[in-house]
Amino acid sequence: EQREIVEILEAYDHRIENEREYCEQLKRIKQGLMQDLLSGTVRTTDTNISVLDEVASMGSLPSEQGVETSLLSWLDELGWETHGQDGSQGAAVLDEQSLPPDVIYWDLLAEQAINLNDAVTEDNVDRLISSLKRDLDTDDLLTGNREFYGVLTKGKQFQIDGDDGTEYVYVDLIDFEDSERNRFHAVNQFSVSRGTTIRPDVNLFVNGIPLVTMELKSLAQDNDYYDAISDLHDYEETVPRLFVP
Repeated sequence: EQREIVEILEAYDHRIENEREYCEQLKRIKQGLMQDLLSGTVRTTDTNISVLDEVASMGSLPSEQGVETSLLSWLDELGWETHGQDGSQGAAVLDEQSLPPDVIYWDLLAEQAINLNDAVTEDNVDRLISSLKRDLDTDDLLTGNREFYGVLTKGKQFQIDGDDGTEYVYVDLIDFEDSERNRFHAVNQFSVSRGTTIRPDVNLFVNGIPLVTMELKSLAQDNDYYDAISDLHDYEETVPRLFVP
C-alpha cells in the first residue's frame, strides 16, 4: 500500500513538472508576442523554440533586428527624433550633425543650453561646456552618477561676468516643466570607446545627453532579458564611461 502511494505521488510530481514546462513555453511565446505589439506586425518566422502546435499557432517571434526596428518606430510615433529604422547605424546621423561625442553630444547640448537659459549665450557657452566636461570626467559609476544627478535636477552652477560684476546662476540642461523645449533622440548602434568599443542596441538622448541604454534580445534567437542584463553588466565593467554622462 505504501508503494502504491509513492507511485501515485511520483506520478503527480511528474504531471506537475510537465505543466510547469508548458506554462514556461506559454510565457515565452507571450513575451515574444508582446514585442510584436510595438509595431503590430510579425517580424520573422524564425524560431528556435520548440512548443506545442496550439502554442506555435499563436504567431512567430520577432528577431532582435525586428524588436529594434519596432522600438524605434514606436518612439518615432511618440515624437522622438529617431535614426536607424532602416537598419543603418543611426548614431552616425548624429555624428554628422555634431562632433563625434565622448559620451555626450556636446554641440547639441550647447545649442540647447542657449535655448533654455537666458544667461547662456554664444559668447559664454564654450566655457559652460568646458566646465561640465571637467565635472563629469570620471569612470566611477557611483560618484559620477550622484554628481550628475545633482547637475541634471538642480542645474549647473555657472559664473556670469557682467557690467555689474560677477553673478552665479544655475543653468538647466533639461526643461522639466515644458518637455517640448527639449530635443529627444533615439538611435541605434551608438558606440563608445575606452580601450575597447561597445555598441549597445539603442540609446535615448535628451538634449544630447544619453539617459537610457538598451540591449535588446529575442527569444527567436534563444536570448532573453537575462542575456540583455548580462551584456549591460559587461558594458559597465569594460566601458563605464557610457553610464556616467
